[in-house]
Amino acid sequence: MLTHTDLVPARPPAGQRRSVIVAGTTAVAAVLLAGGLMHDRVPPLDAWILANLYAPADGGLAGLATVVSGAGTLATLAMLLIAFGQLVVRGRRRAVGYAIRHLVLLVGCLTPMLLQAVFQRPGPPVVATDWTYPSGHAVVVTAAALTTVLVSRPLSRGWRVPTAATAVTAVLLVAASRVLLGEHYLIDVVAAVLVTVGVGLLLAAALRLWPASRGRSAA
Repeated sequence: MLTHTDLVPARPPAGQRRSVIVAGTTAVAAVLLAGGLMHDRVPPLDAWILANLYAPADGGLAGLATVVSGAGTLATLAMLLIAFGQLVVRGRRRAVGYAIRHLVLLVGCLTPMLLQAVFQRPGPPVVATDWTYPSGHAVVVTAAALTTVLVSRPLSRGWRVPTAATAVTAVLLVAASRVLLGEHYLIDVVAAVLVTVGVGLLLAAALRLWPASRGRSAA
């Protein structure tokens, strides 16, 4: 069972907190700057990917990419629910405050989707009909993955390591599938991951969601 000290916010060293804030601010600023500078221009790499790697809707690769996109997102959300469930079971009442802070983190990490209306940048002409910078799908899966990794910190290593590995894999697969399907440019999904992680780091600093430093975890 989780103890009270496993779930109270850790007070990070000042240097660590500054590093997290700088990293988060840099990631968010880079995405905002790129969006402002690009307007509707297509980077050369994205043009090459669209010409050489796009999977037509009637092909088998497109079907596989569609399955990966949906399954990866659902798997990440399922892992998040399981992690929260483990906290409730093992930490009982003490887990409530911990869970609430991570729910705030999750909601905050979803806000970068609003940037689509700010930049109004069109996506690949073969499929996309709406604004696509940053990718909404990539924002959702990254937000869920980041929250899952952080909420799993007090759990045992047997939970933390597979959870983190699965979360990162899901983000990469979903991002790649959106590009192959022609729903997004590569810059859209990269920006989505960066800005979501950046916002997550800033919120983690504000909410004091830090890795446990006491050397204890759930059995």
